[in-house]
Amino acid sequence: MNGCQESAWLATRLPDETTQRLFAPEVTAGHFPVAAGGLAPEGEARPVEGGWIVNARSAWASGIHTADYVLAQSFLAGVEPEPGRPRPTVTVAAPREQVVIEDTWHTLGMRGTGSAHYRFDDLFVPQEMKLENLELPPLRGEGFVTRPNPIFLVPAMYATGVGIARRALEEFAAHAPAGYRRAYRAPIAERERVQHDIGEAQAMLDAIEGYGRYLCEQLHDTPIESTEQAVRLGDHARSAYRWCNQTTERIVKIVHGHMGGADVFESSMIQRLLRDIQTSSQHVMPGDSAYVRLGRHRLGLEVRPGI
Repeated sequence: MNGCQESAWLATRLPDETTQRLFAPEVTAGHFPVAAGGLAPEGEARPVEGGWIVNARSAWASGIHTADYVLAQSFLAGVEPEPGRPRPTVTVAAPREQVVIEDTWHTLGMRGTGSAHYRFDDLFVPQEMKLENLELPPLRGEGFVTRPNPIFLVPAMYATGVGIARRALEEFAAHAPAGYRRAYRAPIAERERVQHDIGEAQAMLDAIEGYGRYLCEQLHDTPIESTEQAVRLGDHARSAYRWCNQTTERIVKIVHGHMGGADVFESSMIQRLLRDIQTSSQHVMPGDSAYVRLGRHRLGLEVRPGI
């Protein structure tokens, strides 16, 4: 899922002339321009003739090492927010070669995403590389790219969790028939307790996968005619992903618990999947605020835009 959101923003939020240039067949030669970068506001963007001077350090740039462009969202320099409103921001894209990538992604899991810190150091970005309408309908496109950001991102993240859990069960099914644990005589697959737990894990996977299909249809098809509707649907999407993340982590832990000593080595796929699902749970999207916000909706309390 790396780049799915950022690359879509590149295609749908840049000015018409810029998009036509970046995505022209003679330029791409069959290679879809890929973008990376976090969108938590950092640093400042100062307007100058023809564009912006950006100084910012940001993080969570999954896929940045192989991206064509890198996004940065920065506060507008010299502009204070209106009372009760957030400070204005500017979002721009720059070629990866112009961005400083730091060697910071040394992590528990999700190591392959390469989600390192990066910097825009006094970087001039032309006006034509400024993105528009990030929280509004895009300049072009249809389907999920027209949805507000949480709604757009959840299906890809939900599917990632489901894929991790499914892979764990597949790996265990291949290991268990010939695998032994020293305290038991029978193969792992012959133990009734293992059969029970794996059956429970499979039932959980079936449930989250089936609900995920329903969820995607709902997120894609539900009309959004007001900010209130967008907030409610976005919070519904985030809470569903939190439940998915918690459930898939439980599935992988069930598998991990029955693997035995073979699972402590880094060569074991199961322990890699466990580290990945535990790392993904630290993402802001499945944070505990997802349940808090859904609870506030259910109780009829005010819920402001945000996460």
